[in-house]
Amino acid sequence: MARRKPSNIVPSQNTILTITDIRGNVVLEVRDEESLVVNADGSITSYNRMSNIQLVDGSVWNRHMLLAKPPIYLGVCESCRHPGISLLKRRRPNHGLVAMHRAKLCSSCGTLCCPSDRKLSKRDKQWRCLSCHKKHVLGNLLLPIFYEKKGG
Repeated sequence: MARRKPSNIVPSQNTILTITDIRGNVVLEVRDEESLVVNADGSITSYNRMSNIQLVDGSVWNRHMLLAKPPIYLGVCESCRHPGISLLKRRRPNHGLVAMHRAKLCSSCGTLCCPSDRKLSKRDKQWRCLSCHKKHVLGNLLLPIFYEKKGG
C-alpha cells in the first residue's frame, strides 16, 4: 500500500486575550500563537509563541498564569491609568495592570490601587489611594480646630 502524503493543511491556533478597564476601554491585548509544521521527512515540529507583560508592581505575567494553581489574576489600577496632576512630579499614564495579590482596595473610595499608588493611614491602619489619603490627613489636622475632645 502506498504511503499518503501529509495534507498541506497544518493546524494552528491563535489566541487573543483582551483586558478592558471599568469603562470598557481596551487596556491590553495579549496574543499567543501555536502552530505545527510538517517537515520534509514527515516529522512534525510544534512552535509556540507567547507574549509576556511586565506589570506595574514589577512582576511578569502571561495568560498561562490564569491556569496555574493558584491562578494569578490581574486588576487595573485607575491611578496608573489616569494619573492626577502634580506640581512636584510628572507621571505618564500606563496600562495599570497589577497582580491582584499585590493590589489593595481604597477604604474610602473603593478603587483598586497598586503598591505605588496607595498609603497606609497611621491612625486607623486602613489602605487608601493617594488622593483619599491626603483628604484623610487634612481632615485629621482640621478636626481638632473645630471639635474638642471631652474627657469622660
